[in-house]
Amino acid sequence: MGSYIIKYKANEDFVIGVHDQAVGAPIVLRKRHAALRYIVWDIDLAAGSIRLHASDRLALAPSGNAIREARLYLQFYDAANPNQQWEFGENPGPIYSLVNRNLCVDNNNSRQQEGNPIWLYPENGTVAQKWQHVPLSGLRATDLEVEVAGQP
Repeated sequence: MGSYIIKYKANEDFVIGVHDQAVGAPIVLRKRHAALRYIVWDIDLAAGSIRLHASDRLALAPSGNAIREARLYLQFYDAANPNQQWEFGENPGPIYSLVNRNLCVDNNNSRQQEGNPIWLYPENGTVAQKWQHVPLSGLRATDLEVEVAGQP
């Protein structure tokens, strides 16, 4: 397992993140310079888990069952829950749901704006589904800026 940011390949100024460290917080597109507690993920490639680093008890998961398109949220991590298991394609590339490998993590309507929803959507090969998981050890100092006090 390692700590990563998950960059949006179409615009590497954006990453997968959240606005709140709480169960039920939606997974959204964030600026890569957001506070690290909202954008750093612990990825276990063997187990297929994606957990928020600031609270490893919270994992990326779809609302409901991942058999069709669905929004993604933070949920309490359960290693036995197949809805919280992911398979990584090429890096950069899609992140597939293990419950339904025809679905992958997608930037809704390819909008490049802070807070845009991230969801499961049928694989279609578009840039909205291309993600690059970058280990924190592989980042340059300019990739991560110090959070400004009072700024989320």
